[in-house]
This record gives sequence, C-alpha cells and structure tokens, in this order.
Amino acid sequence: MPRKSKKEKGSDASITSFLFPSPGEEQRQVSGPGGIADDLLSFIVNRGGVSKEELMAWGKERGLSMAKLLSAVEQLTAAGLLIKKLDERGKLMYKARGGSSNRHAT
Repeated sequence: MPRKSKKEKGSDASITSFLFPSPGEEQRQVSGPGGIADDLLSFIVNRGGVSKEELMAWGKERGLSMAKLLSAVEQLTAAGLLIKKLDERGKLMYKARGGSSNRHAT
C-alpha cells in the first residue's frame, strides 16, 4: 500500500510568494525612509546614548535590516545630529549631538 505524503501545515509558498509581502510583514515596516532615522534619533536621545549592541538589538526588535539601520545612522551622522565615540572600554557608542532639542528633518 503506497503511503500518502503529509502536507506541511501553513505552507502556502509558491514561486511568486516573494512578490507580495504577507500582512504581518507590512505592519512591521516603518513609514518612510525618514521615519527610521527619526525613531532612531528619539531612541538615542531618550537613552542619553547607546552602544552598538543596544542599537542592533533595538533594530532587530523592530524588524529592521542591518543595512537600513546603518543607513539611518550614517544619515544622522552626516546631518550632524549623531556622534560616534568609543567609551572607556573601547565599545562604540552613539550619542545625540546637542541634546533633545535637535530633530531630524527630511
């Protein structure tokens, strides 16, 4: 007697499934390219400064790719709103320049 193959539960993958994001993925995206930079600056200002590890964990929680996160960091650095420094232990730290009154405008 031939065995019937078991279907995997929840396997809706097709050859074109990558073309359209699933509903859950759409909700995770941050609105607009400036939105990531604004959220990032707010996070750093509220914390008074963050380490690279904290920054990567924050981005991971929000479903951001490392490329998008680092692009936002470079955008803020080029605009003069963010400073990169090494702390006394040699860890890379990110701090907002000038305090909480600075806002990123795009």
